[in-house]
Amino acid sequence: MTHIYVVRHGESEGNKIDAFVGSTDVPLTPLGMKQAELTAKYLKDVDFSAIYTSDLMRARQTAAPSEKIHNLKAVPEPAFREIFGGDWERKPYHDLINLYPETYSVWINDIASARADNGESVAELYQRVTEKLKELAIKHEGENILVFTHATPVRAIMCMAKGMPLKKLGEIPWVSNASVTELEYKDGKFTLLTEGYDHHLGNLSTHLSEDV
Repeated sequence: MTHIYVVRHGESEGNKIDAFVGSTDVPLTPLGMKQAELTAKYLKDVDFSAIYTSDLMRARQTAAPSEKIHNLKAVPEPAFREIFGGDWERKPYHDLINLYPETYSVWINDIASARADNGESVAELYQRVTEKLKELAIKHEGENILVFTHATPVRAIMCMAKGMPLKKLGEIPWVSNASVTELEYKDGKFTLLTEGYDHHLGNLSTHLSEDV
């Protein structure tokens, strides 16, 4: 059995400006750095054999305190990047419905079928994220691993682990910044143990905009 802890990155500058940053490389805010430290402390007693992280800055910075505590170097993994938003990148959420009414409406109402204009589809993200997670689960049989990623990949992982079809992705809630989602992998099957746990953050917990 493989035990997997999946962490969404801390609050980023993209979250702060309330824009669709997708694969745009932005850093954590000072609050995001504090969230990363609190999550690292929450997980300090878990014996991890490996740490993996999206290669985007906000995920790597969230991984840094855990790297230090566990004396492990995080392996950058592009498969865990946030979705590439194409023409939507860095645009405020409240502008997207006016600029791209048809495609952004799909994102809001049927996210499983969505594709940003000139960007990546949610189905493509789902495939790359879940395939990589399964690969790592098999590679690290009998071990604990830690993965740092983003909001849409966490949602995809939860959908897969619940055994739900992709078309039901919209029923999976967004998780908060620096929250922890736990899974185990055994006999070719994922089981979801904890969904977006963030009690360790106390009043420092932050969430995605209601416009997403």
